[in-house]
Amino acid sequence: MKKFLRSLIKIVFVVLQPILATVTLAAIVFNDGFISTPLVWTGLVLSYFTVMILAVVVYYYLPKVHMLPKFHIEFLPLFGIGIGFDYGYQKTDISVIIFIPFMSLEIKQHV
Repeated sequence: MKKFLRSLIKIVFVVLQPILATVTLAAIVFNDGFISTPLVWTGLVLSYFTVMILAVVVYYYLPKVHMLPKFHIEFLPLFGIGIGFDYGYQKTDISVIIFIPFMSLEIKQHV
């Protein structure tokens, strides 16, 4: 659960907040008349850059947090259908292997 929360925090601060800040700032800039004073513009620009700096800081302070699983595809001389489940060495990662004719797909999530 702890790794899930770290991954969720990284997704929110590195992906969602910068996208929402960019969309919000673009919507405000393209709708003139909404903001009239330079102080409000300064506040908007400073908050935008604060969100971007926070995204960079969180990205660099959480380098070992993996947000998405890793995919590995191999083409094999195999004819059959199957699904395999494997705990890695010392239970550090979980793998699901899916076999379809002439191909194997491995989905690996670091735990």
